[in-house]
Amino acid sequence: MKKTEINFTKAALLEIESPEKGEAAYYDTKEKGLSLRVTANGYKTFIYRKFIEGKSARIVIALFPDMTVDEARKRVQQLKGQLAEGKNPFKGERKSSR
Repeated sequence: MKKTEINFTKAALLEIESPEKGEAAYYDTKEKGLSLRVTANGYKTFIYRKFIEGKSARIVIALFPDMTVDEARKRVQQLKGQLAEGKNPFKGERKSSR
């Protein structure tokens, strides 16, 4: 999977084209852990990725443009806050090796 770091803005995310096959991942330069998965069928999904207990984990946040970049960043900050309080928002979420 292709991985690219960019500053997430609405304009930048709208310009991203779908890969011919599979999916591509883009990582926000402003909010660590926030990524955008782009699939060959045109879906763009905000995801929070983090290593928890030595394993890669992810939480699907929302589809773009249903959720704005600012809202996705705020959601990631909320999830990071839960982790700082000792809560694990990844518990019960699907684990991923991606």
